[in-house]
Amino acid sequence: MRRPLSKCGMEPGGGDASLTLHGLQNRSHGKIKLRKRKSTLYFNTQEKSARRRGDLLGENIYLLLFTIALRILNCFLVQTSFVPDEYWQSLEVSHHMVFNYGYLTWEWTERLRSYTYPLIFASIYKILHLLGKDSVQLLIWIPRLAQALLSAVADVRLYSLMKQLENQEVARWVFFCQLCSWFTWYCCTRTLTNTMETVLTIIALFYYPLEGSKSMNSVKYSSLVALAFIIRPTAVILWTPLLFRHFCQEPRKLDLILHHFLPVGFVTLSLSLMIDRIFFGQHVEPQRIQVYLSSFTILYGVLCHVHCPLPMRFLQCPPDLTGKSHYLDEADVFYLNPLNWLHREFHDDASLPTHLITFSILEEEISAFLISSNYKRTAVFFHTHLPEGRIGSHIYVYERKLKGKFNMKMKF
Repeated sequence: MRRPLSKCGMEPGGGDASLTLHGLQNRSHGKIKLRKRKSTLYFNTQEKSARRRGDLLGENIYLLLFTIALRILNCFLVQTSFVPDEYWQSLEVSHHMVFNYGYLTWEWTERLRSYTYPLIFASIYKILHLLGKDSVQLLIWIPRLAQALLSAVADVRLYSLMKQLENQEVARWVFFCQLCSWFTWYCCTRTLTNTMETVLTIIALFYYPLEGSKSMNSVKYSSLVALAFIIRPTAVILWTPLLFRHFCQEPRKLDLILHHFLPVGFVTLSLSLMIDRIFFGQHVEPQRIQVYLSSFTILYGVLCHVHCPLPMRFLQCPPDLTGKSHYLDEADVFYLNPLNWLHREFHDDASLPTHLITFSILEEEISAFLISSNYKRTAVFFHTHLPEGRIGSHIYVYERKLKGKFNMKMKF
């Protein structure tokens, strides 16, 4: 007759079974070591955090620091001027916002521009002013360094995006080409709306839903696109087909519009209108909120920042806002006959300025005026290796020398 099993499922008299059970009980009091797996699938949260501790913006911190250092070097090596807008659509406007003086071109008097981009540098100027550090050199270089920092962030984001879409080797070559691009080097640290548009576009593409991307975020990329459009409306040319592509590929189209595009657009436009209302002193009329494709403002003279409330006279080059046929702006009229224009504009000693600033190409043509009015060249600044048309290789500063009278000295 078979005996009933015990609770352990073993026969009471089974010696081998008793020894086995006893052995298991003894081993339970000891420490059991488990073999660690080397696969990345088995990393816990703490291990992953430790691996990423040296990362910043999703990349190695040394890569970011190298890029920032390179763009800072880039900033200080580029000491020429490119186009007037790097001053008249940013620094000069920012200066006017903080110090309440400075020259504003016709786009600002007609309320066609947005104060959103100059507000970035105006904030920097305000901090420098409150600290008592608003020297001319800091007012010029700190905004450019800020723009260099933003460009460095865009460079790293471009590298990260290409690493996601392709592989690390391709990403390295793209990164190398970006850093070695002559035109990028020439422009990426300038305080131009074009530069900021480029920075915002690159970072927005990092979050845009591209095949293979692991950083898709509709709110982030659409916010950057909206800001780029506010700063420079030409961004609409690039982003209209990309937004349409996203809309066509999105399965939840209504959700994309109602919960992403419309809220982002409304908030961005509202903030921009509030900023413009504050600094224009009045609401921007609906007909002024328009998309424009180019700026026609051109300044013939030295493109520098004057941190002093001096009366200054510039050649104006606004577009024809009156509808006249055969329209000529002031600069066109001047260059038809510079000598006659100067004699007509400054017809007596009282109207003569203390200083004249022109391109070197004009010196021979206006020499009679310079001699008769006692102007002497006192400073020369390099401008370009490739002069053409109205643009000279150097900028000349002339000072009127009057015997027995005080002449105000200008610092450059």
